[in-house]
Amino acid sequence: MCLAKVFMEGDNVNELLLNNVVSLEVSEKDVTLTTLLEERRTFEAKISSIDFLRGSIILKKHKGSS
Repeated sequence: MCLAKVFMEGDNVNELLLNNVVSLEVSEKDVTLTTLLEERRTFEAKISSIDFLRGSIILKKHKGSS
C-alpha cells in the first residue's frame, strides 16, 4: 500500500496538510485529496513536486489565493 504525506509549500518551511493520502484529483484550479479514512479536502493549489521514494507531495498555492 502506498500512502503519501501532503505539504503546502511555504517560504522557509513546508506545512503538513494531510497524512495517509490514498488519492489525489487535479482540476484546473484545485487539488482534492482523500485519506485512508476517506476524509476529503480540497485546496486551491497546484502540484509543485512528488517524491515517490519518500511518499511526499508538495502543493503550491495559486498566485492570488490566500
